[in-house]
Amino acid sequence: MFILPNLLAQQSPLPGYIIQSGQDTIRGYLAESPRAKNPLTISFATSLQGPFKTLGTSELTGFGVQDEHYLSATVPVDVSPTKTSELSRSPTPTLQEQTVFLRVLVSGPKSLYSLRDQSDKEHFYIHLDGQYQLLTNYRYLASREGQETAITQDRFKQQLQNYLPDCPAVQRQIPALPYSPKALTKLLTTYYAQCTTEAPALLQRGERVRVQMGLLLGGSSTKVSFRGSNHPYLTNVNLPRSTQLTGGLSLDVLLPKRRFSIRNELLYTSFQVKSHYEEYTNANDYALSDVTLGYDYLKLNHLLRYHIPLQSMHLFLNVGLSNGLALTQTNQRRREAFFYSEQGQVTEGQALAEVRAYEQGLLLGLGAGVKRYALEVRYEASNGMSAFTNLSSPVQRFYALLAYRF
Repeated sequence: MFILPNLLAQQSPLPGYIIQSGQDTIRGYLAESPRAKNPLTISFATSLQGPFKTLGTSELTGFGVQDEHYLSATVPVDVSPTKTSELSRSPTPTLQEQTVFLRVLVSGPKSLYSLRDQSDKEHFYIHLDGQYQLLTNYRYLASREGQETAITQDRFKQQLQNYLPDCPAVQRQIPALPYSPKALTKLLTTYYAQCTTEAPALLQRGERVRVQMGLLLGGSSTKVSFRGSNHPYLTNVNLPRSTQLTGGLSLDVLLPKRRFSIRNELLYTSFQVKSHYEEYTNANDYALSDVTLGYDYLKLNHLLRYHIPLQSMHLFLNVGLSNGLALTQTNQRRREAFFYSEQGQVTEGQALAEVRAYEQGLLLGLGAGVKRYALEVRYEASNGMSAFTNLSSPVQRFYALLAYRF
């Protein structure tokens, strides 16, 4: 029971590098990728086996991992409160000099850097005259017409107009420019594409959503139950499990940082079960019922997948919803009644007079993947086929699925 929490806490070391003061680049591994906030320290080793050493801005001039590059710099950091109820009434932000790891968004003659500090406030910097200049976007309280109002001082727009002059394509964008990494990086991209012959040494592309397609093949084990009244030949029997082949297509949307993905599946699944039920009054009055139920479904599944990278493989957890459309159905009941001399009166018809074509369910899964292949064990609980209000038909399925990614 302690294995899963330990695995969740683990991460596979990631290839990266560090630059120490006065030394060349050292290749190795970082214990983990930086989170949303810029790290204060990193853990680095020259081999996967370690040992990993904690390093900060006093030991490093820079590092990189997963196409992200950071450098150590002493910069002004805006420590003014951001909550509206706590805003300052001063039109001047409170700045502190701090030595931090800046993330490099654009590096070149015109550069751009970002810092998300430990209070989750985002800052952006340009490099001008040998110094890092904070692009100011400051909110404070001011009295307007007798009322206190939050004012945004977006001086960063004027700073960028001065930083990127003589470029009409850029100047047109600045007045409506949001204070965000995507918008600011796009502005610098426009500058290098249209306003200069110089090229950036590094242009950090925005974190893109990736799409992957794949195939699924495996087996399902289905258990159908009935609960309610007026259908004793269904509610008073223990229907056997049905084991069938299943397969389909998958489409994964990998979100930035690659820890979460949205998985969509088109999956074929089926089951068929038979049961026998005896209605017994006495030796001269009884009936035998034989029921056959079978359904073929085309399911559209939507899952949220969490990835847990390990050294040579990755684990994943799934949770989601299933929506099944019945393609074909077998819904038969044969009843043979015996009453004294009236022997073997047979009636045939439907086991369920009211059925629904759609089935909805909840999905939970756990699996492991290596390269393009993955194996998953999945559980599904759905509402089945009964459309009667006084007869429920819960369905439980277990899947074993082999997945291949293109």
